[in-house]
Amino acid sequence: MKAIAKAWNGLVSLFSQPYKNVLVEDLPKVPDRRTLYVVGEGPYRWFAAMVCPCGCGDLIKLNIRNDSHPYWRVIEQRGIVSLDPSVWKTTGCRSHFFYRKNRIRWCRD
Repeated sequence: MKAIAKAWNGLVSLFSQPYKNVLVEDLPKVPDRRTLYVVGEGPYRWFAAMVCPCGCGDLIKLNIRNDSHPYWRVIEQRGIVSLDPSVWKTTGCRSHFFYRKNRIRWCRD
């Protein structure tokens, strides 16, 4: 059964539209639900933000400054972005996922 679920998640991820990645100085008042925003100014980056991909509508903000904890790394290669480690909401919908290569990869808990 796990193999079927893994294969299904892989197919869904493969055929889903990738997220856009946008560098901004300020978050928009109404963030796009399929965009990862990296917020900063000049060479400085403070946090990444996105609307929760589960559909609950919560705004997820992730610290990307390595001088405070916890923090996430933004890995960018030719416009393709990944976050490390996984994102796990501990309140609300409790979504748990990886953001890899502009796509959501859901974790099975």
